[in-house]
Amino acid sequence: MGISSEFNVDGKVFVVVGGGRGIGRGIVEVLAEAGCNGAAVAVTPKYVIPFAERVSKESGQTILGITADATKTKEMERVAQDVIAKFGKIDIWVNAAGDSIEEPLVPLPKSVTLVHKTSATAQTTTPISDDRFRYIFDLNFTTIHAGCRAVGTHFIQRRTGRVINIGSCMTRRGGATQTTYVAAKAGIEGFTRALALEWAPYGITVNCIAPGAFPDPDTMSPDTLAFHHEFAVKNVPIGRVGKLKEIGFATLFLASEAGAYITGQILGVDGGIVL
Repeated sequence: MGISSEFNVDGKVFVVVGGGRGIGRGIVEVLAEAGCNGAAVAVTPKYVIPFAERVSKESGQTILGITADATKTKEMERVAQDVIAKFGKIDIWVNAAGDSIEEPLVPLPKSVTLVHKTSATAQTTTPISDDRFRYIFDLNFTTIHAGCRAVGTHFIQRRTGRVINIGSCMTRRGGATQTTYVAAKAGIEGFTRALALEWAPYGITVNCIAPGAFPDPDTMSPDTLAFHHEFAVKNVPIGRVGKLKEIGFATLFLASEAGAYITGQILGVDGGIVL
């Protein structure tokens, strides 16, 4: 017997914001392999253009590499218009842009050893500046807001659509020196639930995936990669880091008809670390 037709997304069109590297890259690969056309969006062309070209060639689908500032609604509206002009529609919108820094809220004594540290970077005692706060908050939360605004009218007019926001397991674990990042990711969860209710009458689902450790071997240094692997062996119940495509598989489920009755949910894909 073949796989249930409810999992079939052949012919769907996607946009993955933050799709040039990391988790976003894994999502693009899975959706393209599943038969979708679409676009990977990044702020610079460095990774996204060659990546989109490679995935197009390997999958046989048409994958656009688009550069845009995901914190700007006008930029995201341009992305949506370009994709609709190319493919006639958008079915799946994934907000995957994000990054974290480790800077405390106020200066910390150098003698203090931080608990629940989850980065290979050296402990810093320099507090986060207002500019850095805005940058991290915008990159992790404002991008979600801008992306949903850009595609919302299109989805409402069609009375269908899938929004998948990428959050973080850190909202349940916390993270020393990562207050801004954790706050922004927690905001995504509340935003997801509220927008799910707002758009449910129009056949649109809005969900959030909360990943654990998913290091990107193409953009991380060997030392950083080694830290993540060692951390996972010691702290993740399953005993390893995540593979980038594993977030793609979860996205594929939520984007398919098999996930049509799921909305406003936070799906942890973290190897059990929040347990």
